[in-house]
Amino acid sequence: MQQILFLIVIITTALFATDQSRAEWNHPQTQKLPHQHLGPFLKLSEDSLLAPDAKQTLISQDAGKTWKPKPLYANPDQFQTSQERAIIKTQKGTVILAFMNLAEKKFHWDDKKGGPQADCYLPAYIVRSTDGGQTWLPPQIIQDHSWCGAIRSMIQTKSGRIIAAVSKAIANPGRHVMLTYYSDDEGATWNYSNMIDLGGSGDHDGAMEGTIVELKDGQIYALIRTRFGRFWEAFSTDEGASWRIIRPSR
Repeated sequence: MQQILFLIVIITTALFATDQSRAEWNHPQTQKLPHQHLGPFLKLSEDSLLAPDAKQTLISQDAGKTWKPKPLYANPDQFQTSQERAIIKTQKGTVILAFMNLAEKKFHWDDKKGGPQADCYLPAYIVRSTDGGQTWLPPQIIQDHSWCGAIRSMIQTKSGRIIAAVSKAIANPGRHVMLTYYSDDEGATWNYSNMIDLGGSGDHDGAMEGTIVELKDGQIYALIRTRFGRFWEAFSTDEGASWRIIRPSR
């Protein structure tokens, strides 16, 4: 009898856990947005918000209640902002958007031939505004001649350096690596770090979708998605110029 009761408890617990995993939970103050803007959302001032879209930006002056479009590109037929993107407002007020240009996208991956082929192409760009998103300077390419797999994170450090975490596909075997691009002049020019290469094989393998943050001691910390059953982490002591400590996350 005790064995039967024990079995019933196990089954009931398992069913409850399954139901809970499928259930949705929303905070009591959660409200459905009156639009489908994907963001990320940047706070320009107390009630002013900015969100990038495929070929324009959207600006709200009433804390997100209403939005007005603003042109992002002078030649919109040549650019389409990826849904994976990152945006910041610098200490000096420059707005910088980092994105992959879907208008140039060409995916050609062959695992038998080593992964991304020579014509597999998705470049990474940044575009800047010095007037709160009203107008934008011409886009600048920061990662060319390759396939950019993700742009999820961009920060500005206490010193003023801007750092963007970017993924890149490499071949033989095909996989993704992560590196950072950094600028010390408000995004006018960019340099890049060494690659964080964790190995792997496949168009969704390797070091992907890195997120970065500045720690209290000034180090830059990166948390990286992998297919190894856990996140990996990396540390930079020179504000993203190089990555030396790379290990499974703790």
